Amino acid sequence: MKQKAKLLFFTYQEKESPYVLLGRRISKEGEEYWWIPGGGVEAGEELFQAAARELTEELIPTKHISDTVNKYQEVAITPPSIQYTTGNSENYIFFIQINNYKGILEDKIGIVDEFEELKWFNLNDIPQTMSREFIHLKDYLTKEKIEAFTQNFDYKRFF
Repeated sequence: MKQKAKLLFFTYQEKESPYVLLGRRISKEGEEYWWIPGGGVEAGEELFQAAARELTEELIPTKHISDTVNKYQEVAITPPSIQYTTGNSENYIFFIQINNYKGILEDKIGIVDEFEELKWFNLNDIPQTMSREFIHLKDYLTKEKIEAFTQNFDYKRFF
């Protein structure tokens, strides 16, 4: 069974609604949908390594995002994740908090391949046209779940 690894970037500050970074794709059939950067795991590759590699193959991340992902790799710590299985693959989504500073939602992230557009979405405004795999993730995209991730994992050391 194939393995896929993806990086879900989020911003969060107390008393504010979290934001998540999603990319708009167009399927082979011409349908538009929003989903998370990432892709297939290659033989001998660690899951988080694969997600980080896929990020640079699909996007030109900001220095802020690149530095955060690199810090995880340098200290060999894997961020919290969820796992789910679809018909043909095991999927892993790593939750990475990005320091929420003034202007982060306007930072320009370049696109190399697979996405038409990238955008930060308030959890209250997640698009209706999400990937069909969203069913596996939607319960984690609540303010309460994001708060739990931030309370149970020391994200601040990666800012």
